[in-house]
Amino acid sequence: CHLIALIQALLGLRGFQAAVRSHEACAVASCLVCQIRDLANGVSPVDQDRLARTLIKRKLYTPRRQQDSGEYLLQLIAALEEDHKGLFDRLFAGKELRRTFCNVAGCTYKSEREEASSVLSLSIDDLLVKDVAAALQNYFSPVDIAGEDALNCEKCGRL
Repeated sequence: CHLIALIQALLGLRGFQAAVRSHEACAVASCLVCQIRDLANGVSPVDQDRLARTLIKRKLYTPRRQQDSGEYLLQLIAALEEDHKGLFDRLFAGKELRRTFCNVAGCTYKSEREEASSVLSLSIDDLLVKDVAAALQNYFSPVDIAGEDALNCEKCGRL
């Protein structure tokens, strides 16, 4: 199950593990943070049926249905954030700076805007981008927006 693999991967992150372990027990039976805390603390036996029921009840897992692991991650993050406000913002939130430059001769317009970000959707394929480092380089490299995708310059008004 992708979801269990994601939970194990998240528990491999020291900050996530520390935050989950410090979560105090609550009275909510379907609290994912409590259940993952028990898993991280080695509480034995971990009630896998209870965890599965919680995942199904919270619509994070549908038995016998294939889902994308990226979808699972976003759904799991949303559910954990619901149970433990601020957990993911403290650990994973960042800001991306988007810069736009006009390429029209004689125009020197530049704009910058910050966007909140917690997930980078990287594309890795066998032909062009073979590893995470190359995918990050590709993600943050400049893109020339032309043709149908061109933007109107705020200063000169041209494409």
